[in-house]
Amino acid sequence: METRFRGFSLRNAHQRQYNIFEAKLTGGSGVEDYHQGQLAAHIRYQKQAIDLWYTACAMAIKNYTSDKPIDRIFAELQQTLGAHGAKQIAYDYGDDGKVHGIQFVIKVNDRFIPIKLPARVEQAQAVLKRQYENGEIKSHIGTKVYSYDQAYRVAWRNILDWVQAQMALLEIGMAKMEEVFLPYMLDRQGVTYFERMEQQGFLLGDGKAA
Repeated sequence: METRFRGFSLRNAHQRQYNIFEAKLTGGSGVEDYHQGQLAAHIRYQKQAIDLWYTACAMAIKNYTSDKPIDRIFAELQQTLGAHGAKQIAYDYGDDGKVHGIQFVIKVNDRFIPIKLPARVEQAQAVLKRQYENGEIKSHIGTKVYSYDQAYRVAWRNILDWVQAQMALLEIGMAKMEEVFLPYMLDRQGVTYFERMEQQGFLLGDGKAA
């Protein structure tokens, strides 16, 4: 966030400087001691560099303009997981009637291990709202770009993209199913491996930090 704020400040300041010099160049005043072509090229080069730096720092959240129907997202997610050996695929519904996670099992060493992928929609919505207010994202749907429904769609669309990317690694032998979903494996208390490690401060069995 701090970098982005600095990006805005630096970019706006440079834009004002650029506008002043451009006005002088076109107006023909105050530039008698300068070679106009070299000065203009130098200023415009600086502006391009700042714009490129700003764009890199203020990258919009992936799929924020997605209009893909949510039922298609779920259908493709289920199809992708099922095609790669996932069993007992089920959705976790919240009190609001929305899907807040997906659970399934994978077979590892002749036993089935439960997996849970959460969708943290509120966090996605907060990022969308911040980026919209900072001018980092724009959309024809205006403030609806950070509505709960859009954040819900964006969260699950990114989960789908992530799963499909992981399955691509699986298909070319660069990863195993249990390797990909290791952080999301559930223990008997319904806690994921990541959550359990987080509770333990990411300490390994001998007490050393991971």
